[in-house]
Amino acid sequence: MPNSIRRNDASTFSRHRAANKAPWTTKSLVCLIFWLWAGCTDTLVEPLVRTTPPPDDKTCPPPATACEGECHDFGSSNLHCGRCGLACGGGAHCESGSCVCEDGQTMCNGVCTSLDGDSHNCGACNRSCSPDDICIKGDCKSGCSSPAKYCDDVCVDVKSNNDHCGDCSVECGNGQSCHDGKCECELPWVSCGNVCVDTDKDPKNCGGCTKACNMGQTCVDGKCL
Repeated sequence: MPNSIRRNDASTFSRHRAANKAPWTTKSLVCLIFWLWAGCTDTLVEPLVRTTPPPDDKTCPPPATACEGECHDFGSSNLHCGRCGLACGGGAHCESGSCVCEDGQTMCNGVCTSLDGDSHNCGACNRSCSPDDICIKGDCKSGCSSPAKYCDDVCVDVKSNNDHCGDCSVECGNGQSCHDGKCECELPWVSCGNVCVDTDKDPKNCGGCTKACNMGQTCVDGKCL
């Protein structure tokens, strides 16, 4: 571009600014410099365009699908069950794209539970038994208050029952009986190494625990003979 044309263009630009009576600003000067430079070069100036990064194009082998940068099978993934971001919780697992409970359990309020024995969901979700009742096979059973409790669908006193001593299915051993929920040896038996023995007759504990008789001897009234 001839210098005379550039000077005329600059003069025109200055007269235009003066006519608008607007002060020169940094932005105006930058625009003027850029305009003059563009007229002195044959380079095509492209506008700046802000682009968005391309989406995740991760390729996953079937039947997996890309989700959060990793491959997941929506049919079995507990973190992405059926779709991205849908996680199974409350004891459920993903099966064929749906969150399901184990056999014999039902989803109640987001948690898998057994309707046969859950006192808060007895027979159906949100069906609660009273504080003194217990849920047995989906029905609220009453009449078994503490210290008694239901064991094997039978109300028993766990403080004195030898088959359920202290809790269900805790059995007392040979020579023991349940006293106040604890298995204890019956007199005259005593506990030696968590085993009830008769120290009057036991040759391995004759007269006391670990007092063994010599080979060939017998224990009589707590003495080795």
